Amino acid sequence: MCITIFLLMATHVQAAITFDAIGTAATNSATSLSWSHTIGAGSDRVLIVFLVGNIVDEGFIGATYNDVILVPVRITNRHIPSGSPAVWLWVLMNPPIGTFTVSVSPFQATRPIIGISASFSGVSQTAQYGANGGTIGSGTSATATVATTAGEVVVATAVNGIPAQTLTVGGGQTEISNLTTPNAFIRASATYSTAESNTWTLGASGPWATAGVSLKPTGASGTPPIPAHSIWESNMTTYGTTNYNTIVTEYNEWQAGTCEGSGSGTITSSGTTLTFSASKTGLLNLYVCAQSQSRLITAGSGTSWTIASSFSPDIGSPTAWTFTDQPSFFATNYDFYDGVEVYRNIRVYTGNASPWQDGSNKCQDAIVRGYYIPNNSGVPGYQHFTRGLYIDFVAQGTANSKTTVESLRDNAAYSTTGNVTSADVAREAAYGLAAHIMAKRLGFSANQSRRDVLVNALYGHFDQWFTTFYWSGTTKQFAPFMVGLAARSLIEDRDETSDVRLIPALTKAADYLWTNAWDAPTQSMKYDINPDSPDLPTPSPDLNLLIAPMYMWLGMQTLDVQYVTKADLLFQGGVVGAGLGNGKQFNQSYTWSFDYLNWRNSYYGVGRAVPVPPIPAADRPPVAARPAVVDRPAVTDRPR
Repeated sequence: MCITIFLLMATHVQAAITFDAIGTAATNSATSLSWSHTIGAGSDRVLIVFLVGNIVDEGFIGATYNDVILVPVRITNRHIPSGSPAVWLWVLMNPPIGTFTVSVSPFQATRPIIGISASFSGVSQTAQYGANGGTIGSGTSATATVATTAGEVVVATAVNGIPAQTLTVGGGQTEISNLTTPNAFIRASATYSTAESNTWTLGASGPWATAGVSLKPTGASGTPPIPAHSIWESNMTTYGTTNYNTIVTEYNEWQAGTCEGSGSGTITSSGTTLTFSASKTGLLNLYVCAQSQSRLITAGSGTSWTIASSFSPDIGSPTAWTFTDQPSFFATNYDFYDGVEVYRNIRVYTGNASPWQDGSNKCQDAIVRGYYIPNNSGVPGYQHFTRGLYIDFVAQGTANSKTTVESLRDNAAYSTTGNVTSADVAREAAYGLAAHIMAKRLGFSANQSRRDVLVNALYGHFDQWFTTFYWSGTTKQFAPFMVGLAARSLIEDRDETSDVRLIPALTKAADYLWTNAWDAPTQSMKYDINPDSPDLPTPSPDLNLLIAPMYMWLGMQTLDVQYVTKADLLFQGGVVGAGLGNGKQFNQSYTWSFDYLNWRNSYYGVGRAVPVPPIPAADRPPVAARPAVVDRPAVTDRPR
């Protein structure tokens, strides 16, 4: 495998971006790679790090310089078959002058790897970098195109192999480094050029990959770019498409009456009456299969249900049965963490109706007609999601989205009844509060007393987590992502009430979690930070993006950059480290992260760049419609 790295300078240079130094390392097989890099005394410095090779990655890879975490910018060909090349690219602004260690880890030990670091001076410390690009291909010519504007400098790389082949740079490109792995499987070359669209000629035909990023000169206007933004976008479309395809398969199986769930007991039938040997619930709109036939259940309860048409012949003797369990699969996977909302927001963000709107529609139909309605919305408190239904009604006018929001508010566990005093049910209380907020926005009469119970309970949960430490000395779970879920609902509540308790509560929570739950090597929060809990304190990047928006909102509200920085670290760690091949995990990363982008843009004063569906002003209740905060029961007055 062979790699070439280029420094590509835009035709119109407005500032003196100057090459400083190069550092390299290569290995035939290792789980990490480290090397020294010396930063010169130039001002407005930047460090670019590439990891290149046959990197078979299924998780997190991080880079540091002098133990400072670098920002991931691009991954080309992240999940790859054996033998295919990949490129990871990181950036660090204002690296310290002197000689320090670049470290990249972890990665699979059975592949040859090269690490390259390149430093420059004269780079804007605010606008930092602009576009990035890269692609994959096969043949004897590799191409990388990175858009630039006048004065920018592009750093790019190309990789091919195995074995290492020569890479000949295009005209006008000056090489600054060249090396191979000890076994000559990979060769790396670094150059700079004035070109923006770049080509490399390979010594022999084979697979290749490229990546690059443009640097902005000192004095360029702009704000710090969103970390790992292009990776977040790439993950969104790549894994979103994979999950969408599964949604289509599961949905079509439900519609076709494909029975995959085993029913308990037996059935008999007479005409359109189906009788079960034991009482059943939640069968409406599902298919029951027996005698190699499937029939849609249209009504019923207990042991007696109505089917759309008779079995032929009738089922005279008690017979085993199966049923279409796809809607239950949506409830626990592809609509868990609100697939209706996730795919609708992707549709709006990308501007592409296909396939994202269809994904949202299929999630909506499966979860509403196949799960919520058959169960009269009496579903577990951790399994009802109303934000997507609210958005769906506002955007498309889907009638049963609107009515289901009210029904979930009134019937889902802990939403209208149930003791929510303990933080053990914080997630249920958060979802219940969201249901009350969405129902009010849709114009339904408010259950104000219950909404206040839920709000005060959630503030009480923050007190239990971070003041009284009710979990200490017990085996109770204390999961940071639960704090994020609670924070989201309270932020939505504050949007309408200006509740003065929220910023102090979130400040205390954010500070405590960073000290006690943040795991810097994996750039993620731990799953559980109670040392006596049976849950392991395993770093869980899958859940980062349920927490990062809380930090960003706090930074936006307080203008305290430390929370913005921490939000960025959580975001980039979640983007790079999360496993997204499962519907639930994918939704966890995309149900709230659009707000992170919006709030970050708001902090930097660049406006709302992410066009997620806004809350129509007409659907927002005025603050006066809600009792004043001072009229709420004090936290100490809540029943224990």
